[in-house]
Amino acid sequence: MLLSEVCRLWKNILFNAGILWSSLNRVACPPRFLDLAQGASLRIQLQRRGLDPDLSPFRRILVSNITRVQELHIINRIPHRFKLYLDHELPYAPQLEVLSLMGSAESPEFFEFTIPELRTLFLCRCPGLPTHPLPQLTHLYLSH
Repeated sequence: MLLSEVCRLWKNILFNAGILWSSLNRVACPPRFLDLAQGASLRIQLQRRGLDPDLSPFRRILVSNITRVQELHIINRIPHRFKLYLDHELPYAPQLEVLSLMGSAESPEFFEFTIPELRTLFLCRCPGLPTHPLPQLTHLYLSH
């Protein structure tokens, strides 16, 4: 926010360009970020490096903004499996084009549904494969 103190022009640019606020990379991002994004499509990343005490704030933000999510990246850097419980929300993500799951997550049940706009799917050390059509899929990356 220090940039907003440089001059009035920078402040106007900073607070009126929603794209600058559309990437969320923290488990609990301040709601102000979502307000500043001004309806822009969201790019959300969750990186688990340790045993996070509680993923429910992240899940709440994701689910409440699922219609705006264009990219979702979930990266699990620890060997413990976890489940984020997004299975029933992702089919309602009309803008979701990129989904990457990296790490030892539980087998995603959302593969039982069609994600209509999904173009890129990256699975690394993630059990399970989609069973329903992904009509827009152009890039599929599988790694063990």
